[in-house]
Amino acid sequence: MILREFDLIAVDVGNTRVKIGGFRQKNLQEVTYWNPGEPLPNFYGTVGHIVSVSWNEDELMEEIARMCNAWLIIRPNDPFHFPSNYRLLEMGMDRKMMVHAAQSISNFKSILLVSLGTCMTMDWIDQHGIHQGGRISPGWNMRLEGMHRQTKRLPLLEGEEAPLVGTHTQEAMQSGAFHGILAEINDVFQQIQQKDPSLRLWCTGGDANIFVPYIHLPVEHHPHLVLHGLAHYHS
Repeated sequence: MILREFDLIAVDVGNTRVKIGGFRQKNLQEVTYWNPGEPLPNFYGTVGHIVSVSWNEDELMEEIARMCNAWLIIRPNDPFHFPSNYRLLEMGMDRKMMVHAAQSISNFKSILLVSLGTCMTMDWIDQHGIHQGGRISPGWNMRLEGMHRQTKRLPLLEGEEAPLVGTHTQEAMQSGAFHGILAEINDVFQQIQQKDPSLRLWCTGGDANIFVPYIHLPVEHHPHLVLHGLAHYHS
């Protein structure tokens, strides 16, 4: 197979999968998904940046080291220079990368970043470019799993799109999880917009492509924000 060469390889190690992006001149050219133990993609980079919210980076490096000449592992204590009112040492690396990406690739401020993954996270960058903070709540499948685990009879379900009102128990659970997330996004956006009328909504994360069509707000889907943050880390 042909080896694809890039200026930079960005590796985003999430809770459920590893996303690998190849960049040339900070433009994302290709994205692939990989699990430890599988054959590596035919990517090769001059440098590589890696960030993880789940796996031990040093163990992971034993498998992916040959993909790059030199690697930079970005760790929780490493500096991020965007202005923030949040305790950044407590902030997840994925969230920091997404805020950093938004600051780096957008030509405007005033963004609500919503990441729809294992957890749903929200981060607000105000009209002055200051990260004001955010929130964390259960993601789609976590909501369904919580209902199952904390009750005796509710079943364990995988997330599915659902009508606003269910006509049986499984459909009602799906409705609560699915439309609960949509309602939360809408409520937070509208409350912040009262203070920040120029607010825009950006969505990312593994479930974003499912939810974005149901969000009745001006919304942009940015599926690879963490990778972009990694590519711009030294900008």
